[in-house]
Amino acid sequence: MATIKELKEQRNNALDKMDEIKLKVNANGIGTEARSLTEEETSEFRSLVNEVSAIDTQIEEIRNLKGNKVEERDMAEQNLVEQRSAIQSFIKNDKAGLEKRAQYVNTTQDGSVLIPEQIADEILRKMEETSPVFEQSRKYPSIEGTLKIAKENTDDQAGFVGENEEIPSIALKFGHVTLTQKRVGAAVTLTQQLLNDGAVDLLGYSADLLARRAARAVEKSIFKGEGGEKGFVGIFSDQVTDSGDLNKVKISASVTADELADITGAVNPAYLDGAAFYMSRELFNQIRKIKDGTGDFLLQARDVNGRIGQTILGFPVYISDVLTKEDGVLFGNIGNAYGVMIKKGFALKHVNGDTQQTLNGTQLLAFDGYMDGNVINPEALVIASTTAK
Repeated sequence: MATIKELKEQRNNALDKMDEIKLKVNANGIGTEARSLTEEETSEFRSLVNEVSAIDTQIEEIRNLKGNKVEERDMAEQNLVEQRSAIQSFIKNDKAGLEKRAQYVNTTQDGSVLIPEQIADEILRKMEETSPVFEQSRKYPSIEGTLKIAKENTDDQAGFVGENEEIPSIALKFGHVTLTQKRVGAAVTLTQQLLNDGAVDLLGYSADLLARRAARAVEKSIFKGEGGEKGFVGIFSDQVTDSGDLNKVKISASVTADELADITGAVNPAYLDGAAFYMSRELFNQIRKIKDGTGDFLLQARDVNGRIGQTILGFPVYISDVLTKEDGVLFGNIGNAYGVMIKKGFALKHVNGDTQQTLNGTQLLAFDGYMDGNVINPEALVIASTTAK
């Protein structure tokens, strides 16, 4: 759909053509008519008039549509502000605004309070902002039961053949990965001193803290798969690295520029668009000192998804506190390589009536839900380490 700016340019072009036709029928170009329009000129002029009229209609429709969208967005934002205000009042046990709290706060059977889905979604968005690898992973919609994802696995190749020769068939061997339900959660305890401080945005503070804690747990599971049956299948887990499907490159303890180039070359070029480096802070601090043949640092500051970030050989670099120097360098396209299924029903619960909270004089905000993750395409990744085989 064309923008208003583009439509205005089209309108101006049409008006210029109309002016050209007018000049043709003027003897000296100053308005003295020398002849009438020809049939062809008349037809073209009418067509241009209709075109200008149609463009004006499109511009008006777009303006009206934008106005409606702005109004809808403002209403949604106002609704979210009211929800946050109501929940904040509930947490602080503010008696004023009781009716407003009743619109958004629902008590569950166990006595805890279920906070609206929009607030839980806000924490999920904050999780993605906190963890790039979680944000970039491929998300699958929630379904009943388990989700099986086909995983192609074949070494057969197509090729050129001569006359009367048999075309080699490609024997596709499809495996699959299964995503089930793994509970992910984080909780924060609010002290009475914090509750009494009217200047503190409790919901904003709690949402940020819960998002950071949950994001770290998810990122750790994506990379390492720690948690056993309770966690994801991690990229660096033995289940993945011992399978032989993952690309591996051996590098020296003091990583060189040539080795970094070899790492990017170990991934199928089809996956390079969207690929990135992932490493520990210790290894990042080591690599940032590497220079190329012209004496320039290999690590450059560039625009990465609308933000200023670090790049190596043109690929973004992300630091994770979950990774260690011994893990080496992970490079690849996470969006093609790793899948995460997020079950519906992520919820933020407020608990203040149980015995433990009453005795401690505290209140609890707990964020939990169900998700699972696994490597769905190991060919889009490469692990480079000193121990790679």
